[in-house]
Amino acid sequence: MEEQWDVYLTDEVDQWLHDLEKADPLSYVLVNQAIWILACHGPAEGAPSGRSDQGIDAAQPQGASSRIGGAE
Repeated sequence: MEEQWDVYLTDEVDQWLHDLEKADPLSYVLVNQAIWILACHGPAEGAPSGRSDQGIDAAQPQGASSRIGGAE
């Protein structure tokens, strides 16, 4: 069995996911699946598919409030 990565979410991301669950349950499921894949495979899985010109900043998050993944 492969080692599972710990994925920590900032408070802002945690709140966004909570809001997304209410507003768009299907998108919430898809985002959670993507986070689960990250936890299972780590960064070796690569960047998500999509537009590369969205100007996303890759800075390290500051602080963490939630852990998504399997066993602790």
